[in-house]
Amino acid sequence: MAISKTDFMRGMQCPKMLWLDKHRPALKVIPEETRKKLDAGTDFGDRAMGMFGPYEEMTVYRPGTRIPDTAAMVRRTLEHLEAGTPVICEAAFSNYNNYCAVDILRKTESGYDFYEVKNSPKVDPQFVRDAGFQYYIMARCKVKIGKIFIVIHGPDEEDPFVPVDVTKEAKGYYRWINDNIWDLNRMQKQGEEPETEPGDRCSDPYECWYYGYCHSPRREQLSRIARNETHLNALRRALSRPGAGPQELSSVRERAEALSRYLESEDWKQDFADDEAGLLPGWLRRGVLSEDGIYNVLEEYGERMGMR
Repeated sequence: MAISKTDFMRGMQCPKMLWLDKHRPALKVIPEETRKKLDAGTDFGDRAMGMFGPYEEMTVYRPGTRIPDTAAMVRRTLEHLEAGTPVICEAAFSNYNNYCAVDILRKTESGYDFYEVKNSPKVDPQFVRDAGFQYYIMARCKVKIGKIFIVIHGPDEEDPFVPVDVTKEAKGYYRWINDNIWDLNRMQKQGEEPETEPGDRCSDPYECWYYGYCHSPRREQLSRIARNETHLNALRRALSRPGAGPQELSSVRERAEALSRYLESEDWKQDFADDEAGLLPGWLRRGVLSEDGIYNVLEEYGERMGMR
């Protein structure tokens, strides 16, 4: 469990946000407006790949999924760097498992310039910190970086890509990132949820996707439900792998045991009753409160493990 660019930025906004990303993702609520902005940003970034002509894209997905295979992307990137590819998109780098993927690398006489693409009419300070994190990882990987640009969305829709030089500012974040990345690494691995009181950080620079959870009087109950929802989803994913047997499924044994204890507990009965009474928030993912749903997954797990 290491730190990506997104992890770092979210963790610096609020450590609890990063911890919840890793341990209670079922509590996450992404507003529809935010989803649309993220999709628009992805589309703009895809269009920007060709701003310097032909390019090589490093994206590799795990078989049968849309999940990036980061290790394969790092290897592919290294091959293209060694080959001197002029323009590399989604170039991936890893240092002590801390990771980034760079929108565009463009070869120069002395190394590479890089371009971080943002679907925005102006350069926000957060964008520069994003680029600073990418520079930090690449510098640690011994990649020689010259200039750093933020590509914003200009007024000309025929040619909307406007690079803004942020080299000095982005490189200036190196020490700040180094001072914080290792603390965030340790924090996200801890078993207990960080004690962080709600405040301005809940919406600055971005609205937190866990706002409803952190401001709820039922936080302990919601965390318990989300923890077991994560166990249930992990079991389902493991069981969906064709031919998965005892050896492959041993990695989720602790999750299965935890889920079984939860189903048999007074906590589950109370959570189920509160859900039936309409006391739980509508945004909460609650597949774990379906008794048949848990039972069926545990039964299949037991059969695959030779326990039934």
